[in-house]
Amino acid sequence: MRPYALLTFLLLGTSLLAQTPEAFNYQGVARDAGGDALANTAIGVQFQLHQGTAVGTVVYSETHSPTTNDLGLFSLEVGNGTPGTGTFAAIDWSAGPYFLEVGLDPTGGSSYVSVGTQQLLSVPYALHAKTADMADDGDWVLSGDTVHSNGRRVGIGTSTPSQDLDVEGTFQLKDGTQADKRILTSDGDGNASWQDFSAESLLGVGNVPPTGLSCLGIAGSLGIGPYPQAMTVLGDYAYVVDRTTDDLKVIDISDLSNPMLTGSLGLGPEPTSVAVSGGYAYVVDLGSDDLKVIDVSIPSNPVLIGSPSIGPGSWSISVSGDHLYVVDIDLDALVVIDISDPASPVSVGSLGIGSNATSIAVSGMYAYVVDSGSDDLKVIDISNPASPVLSGSLAIGTAPWKLAVSGNYAYVVDYESIDLKVIDISDPASPAFSGSLSIGTTTWDLFVSGNYAYVVDSNSDDLRVIDISDPASPVLSGSLLIGPDPRTVAVSGNHAYVADAGSADLKVIELFCPSAQQQLAYDPVTGTLVAMEGWQVSADTLHNGAKRVGIGTASPDTTLHVAGKLKYQDGTQADKRILTSDADGNASWQELSAAGLLGAGNVPPAFSDDLSCLGIAGSVGVGPIPTSMTVSGSYAYVVDLVSGDLKVIDISSPASPVISGSLGIGTLPTSVAVSGNYAYVVAQIPGDLKVIDISSPASPVLSGSLGVGSSPASVAVSGNYAYV
Repeated sequence: MRPYALLTFLLLGTSLLAQTPEAFNYQGVARDAGGDALANTAIGVQFQLHQGTAVGTVVYSETHSPTTNDLGLFSLEVGNGTPGTGTFAAIDWSAGPYFLEVGLDPTGGSSYVSVGTQQLLSVPYALHAKTADMADDGDWVLSGDTVHSNGRRVGIGTSTPSQDLDVEGTFQLKDGTQADKRILTSDGDGNASWQDFSAESLLGVGNVPPTGLSCLGIAGSLGIGPYPQAMTVLGDYAYVVDRTTDDLKVIDISDLSNPMLTGSLGLGPEPTSVAVSGGYAYVVDLGSDDLKVIDVSIPSNPVLIGSPSIGPGSWSISVSGDHLYVVDIDLDALVVIDISDPASPVSVGSLGIGSNATSIAVSGMYAYVVDSGSDDLKVIDISNPASPVLSGSLAIGTAPWKLAVSGNYAYVVDYESIDLKVIDISDPASPAFSGSLSIGTTTWDLFVSGNYAYVVDSNSDDLRVIDISDPASPVLSGSLLIGPDPRTVAVSGNHAYVADAGSADLKVIELFCPSAQQQLAYDPVTGTLVAMEGWQVSADTLHNGAKRVGIGTASPDTTLHVAGKLKYQDGTQADKRILTSDADGNASWQELSAAGLLGAGNVPPAFSDDLSCLGIAGSVGVGPIPTSMTVSGSYAYVVDLVSGDLKVIDISSPASPVISGSLGIGTLPTSVAVSGNYAYVVAQIPGDLKVIDISSPASPVLSGSLGVGSSPASVAVSGNYAYV
C-alpha cells in the first residue's frame, strides 16, 4: 500500500532568539492508504520549494530521515535538512510567492512520492527578520493588489522613518504626467501629479490675476499648404502634416510675429495624425498603412528612421512615456506600440473598441477614445500596455469627433449635436456628464489648456475660446474670425496656433491680456508666497503706476511712506548736508547755505553800508544804443536799437563778462524780459513780441512771434503771461 503524508500545520521561526533562525518548523503525520498511522517508522522526506507557481522553478530542495512516533507524527525544520538544490540562506523571500512540495518514501529511502504542494504565506515575513529590526506584520493587510496599514510608517532608504512615508535618497514617479522641468503638485484630495511650473501650480486656480481677451488677435502667419490635417506644438516648433502635400513641416515659432518654415519631409499619401516626444515625430498614414518615425532633433533636417506597418486605418495617435497609442478605424481597435527604441517600434497589445474611433487621448494610466460608430466615450486601463482593458464607457452623442483630457475631465466636440461636452472621469469605471455648451456646426478640432477649451469651426470660420473653470457650466468667453476653413488648433503659453485649409496658412494668435501683472513675494512671517498685484518688472526695474510703498509699515498712506530712518547714498552725501532737488525732482545732498536753499543766483550778494568798494568790476561792448537789459542766473540779456539784436552775455565772472551768443530780432528793439528758458523781446518795427529759446545761451533761437501794435515800448512776464 502507498502511504501518504497529511500536512498538519506550519510554525513560523520567530522565537525570541538572539539571531533569526534560517529555518521554519514543519509537522506532519505519515499514514498508509487505509488511513492508519505509520507508527515508529523510519521514513524519508523531501522538501522542494517552487517559485512563482506550484509547478514553478525549484529554487531549493532538501531531504530528511525522521522516525515517526506512536501516532505517526514527525517534526522537522525546513532549512536544516540535507540540501539538494540551492541554499536556504540564498532564498529571496520578497520575490515570491513560494510553494512547498512534500515528497515521502515510507521505506526510509530516496524514492520520494509527492504527497502535496501548498503555498507559503507568512513564512517570508519571519525569515526576513534578519534584515529588519522588527518583522511585525500584524497591522499590514493584503487585499488583492493592495497592501495597507493604518497608523504605520514606511521607510525607504531608512530603518527609522520619521513620517508616514520617509524616503532618504532619490525617487521616481511615473504616472503619465511626467515631463521635463515639471513640479510635483497636489489636487484638493492630495493626489500628486507633475505639472508645468506656473503661477497656478504655485498659487492654485483662482489665485492668479484675471485675464481678458481684449488682446485676442492674429500676431503672425505663414503659408504652409492647402490641407493641414493635424498639428502639434512643442517648445519653439510647430509640426504640421498635410494631406495634399503629403509631408511633415517643421515651423520655427520662436518669433511669434514671423513664423518660419525650418524643415520638411515627404511622408506618403494621407498622413492623418502627428505626435512628438523625445526628439522624434510619429506620423500615421492612411495611404501607406504605416507608422513613420522621424528624427526631428535637428529641426531643419528631419530624417525618417523607420516606417513599420501597423494597420490599414490608423487615424489618431497619442504618446505617453515609452508607448504610442493608435486608434484604427478599419481594425476597429486600439493598438499599443512600444517606442522605447524609436528605430524599432514593436506592437505589444491591442483591444477591440468599436467601428469608427476618431480620436484618442492618454492621461496617466488610462486611454480615452471617442467612437462615432458606437457613439460613446471609452475609458481604457493601460496600466499594463500589453493587455489594455476596458474600464468604463458613456454614450455621449451621435457623432463625437474630437477629444481632449485635462485633470478629472474629458472634453468632446460633436459635429451633429454641435456642442462641447464636459465629462467627469474621476471614476474611470463610471464616467458621467458634467456640462455642455452649444458651439457650432462644423467643429474640426479641440484643445484644452488651463481653464479654457479652444475650438475651431470651419462653418463659422473662427476660433472659439470657452471658459471651463466651472465644468458644470462652460461659457463662451470670446471668438476670433481667422479664415475660411480652420482645421486644427494647438495652444502653448499665451498663444494659439491654427492651421487653415482655406487660407493655406498657419496663424499665430495672441490670447489673453493680463488685467494686472503680479509678482511673488516671500512672507517670512507666514512662510508663504504672496501674490503682489500691480507690480511690474522691466530689466532691473520694479515699478507700479498706481500703488503705494510702505517701508516699516503695512499701511502706507502716501505714495512712499517710510516709518523709521532713511539712508540715501548717491555719492553726494557728506556731514551736515541737506537733501535738495533740482527742477526735475532729482534729489541730492547739498551744503547748508543760502545758495543750497534758494539756488545759485537767487541770493543777494554780501554788502554793508560801507561804499568804499563801489567801482567798476568789468565791462564788455554790447552796441551803440543798448535800450533794455535783464539778468537771469549767470547771464545778462541786452537789446540794442542800432544793431537790432539780442545779446546773451556770460557774467559768471563779473571781472570778465563775455558775449556767449546773439540773435538778430528786428528794427528798434525796446525791451527784453526773461522767464525760464525763454527771452521775450518787443520791437517798434515790425511792432511784435518775439519769443526766443535761450536754453542754449550760445545759440539763441526764435521760437515764435506775435503782432502787438505799432510802437511797443516795454514787456514784462509773469507765469504763463507776457504784458506789453
